Amino acid sequence: MSHLALVTGGSAGIGRAICLALAAPERTVLVASRRLAACEAVAEQIRSVGGRAAALELDVTRADSIAAAAGRVAELEDIGGPLTELVNNAGAVDVHGAFEQPAGLAGDVWKRQFDVNFHGPRRLIEAFIGPMRSRGIGRIVNVASAAGLRAFPSIAAYVAAKHAMVGYTRAAAMELSGSGVTMAAVCPYYVDSPMIDRGAAELAADRGWSRERALAEFAGRNPGGRLLSMDEVAAAVVDLLKSGCNGRVLVLDGGPPREASEEPEP
Repeated sequence: MSHLALVTGGSAGIGRAICLALAAPERTVLVASRRLAACEAVAEQIRSVGGRAAALELDVTRADSIAAAAGRVAELEDIGGPLTELVNNAGAVDVHGAFEQPAGLAGDVWKRQFDVNFHGPRRLIEAFIGPMRSRGIGRIVNVASAAGLRAFPSIAAYVAAKHAMVGYTRAAAMELSGSGVTMAAVCPYYVDSPMIDRGAAELAADRGWSRERALAEFAGRNPGGRLLSMDEVAAAVVDLLKSGCNGRVLVLDGGPPREASEEPEP
């Protein structure tokens, strides 16, 4: 059956890897982010290998943008089939002390982090969960973080928002049981991605290190002793969509994927 898959934050990094991994004849991948031109470039990559894709401008922190995207998806459903897969990947992290506002950031860091990493995905789910439940088919995967299961220093708002995302995933999955719609989450540790590149640059500047040493520091914080690849995260997301395991929270740490219940105490 032809159907649609929507990936937020799909124009770069992990989101781009997920979009490319989802390319298949029966699926139209909706590449969504605030950067429409970059989304179109990813969509063209998918089309160049025989897949189907469309670009979608979406800012998950704005209710009007979510509403506009939902209207556009409804139009695309007329030609591409129903939206049956939603991947909430868009995210951002700000470095700050638990009792401080980061320098140079406009607005409150707590509001920003919750809008991007929790409320945005939640509102997007709310926009599409009704039709999914009515049809009795839907797969939702939330890209959370190891920071949704344990604390890390200097990113308190991000940790809190990702904990909220994991908790919401588990609670919502309980209510979806038996509906034909499932919700799961993937919690990666540090990933070799544009986000970690920015983090490494900040760490290197703060400590007077080279970029390579900063990346090695992040790799050493992963229990598996290495940075994850973006393709590994994408593969885990695709597997969760295929399996339809409701309420599953999968941890990626550089070793074999494992259940969140196996996460050691910090």
